[in-house]
Amino acid sequence: MMEDAGLGDMETLVSVSNTEAEIASESATETIILITALCFIIGITFTYNFPGIVTTPINKFREAIKEISIKNYKYRLHLNNKDEFGQLAGAFNDMTERLEEFENSNLNKLIFEKTRAESVINSLKDASIGLDNSIVLFANQQALQLLNLKQEEIVGKSVDSLIKRNDLFKFLIEEKGNAPFKIV
Repeated sequence: MMEDAGLGDMETLVSVSNTEAEIASESATETIILITALCFIIGITFTYNFPGIVTTPINKFREAIKEISIKNYKYRLHLNNKDEFGQLAGAFNDMTERLEEFENSNLNKLIFEKTRAESVINSLKDASIGLDNSIVLFANQQALQLLNLKQEEIVGKSVDSLIKRNDLFKFLIEEKGNAPFKIV
């Protein structure tokens, strides 16, 4: 009888252990399902948002480079990121600021020098025409009057095209002699 009582207690212990194991197994399964669902949601969110995180700054850089290529040196990138993209945007903005300063300083110098050269050329009493590689660079008022041409008809035009249209210009270019000539 004692043996029967010992067996009953054992069966009860095994039954309790099986019940506890089933409960633990169900709890572990629920936990695994919950963690899997959470990982799946995080993965979907990451897959959906991550390309935008990378491509948005790249698209802004592409747009900025296009603006700089058309000499819009006032264009600036505004990325508030503290990552590499933010640092690159800061360096890009510094570069465009320096390009703008350089462009303005060179442009001002060129405009000043051009104005000065035009003043000197136009102040000459003799007719003057400047040529470079068969292209007319300048002609002062006296030359324009002699040739009976306007500034826009001669400056920037090829010598060959002007020779065909203007006999006096042809005579001057052909250098038939250094003797003085008379224009009627």
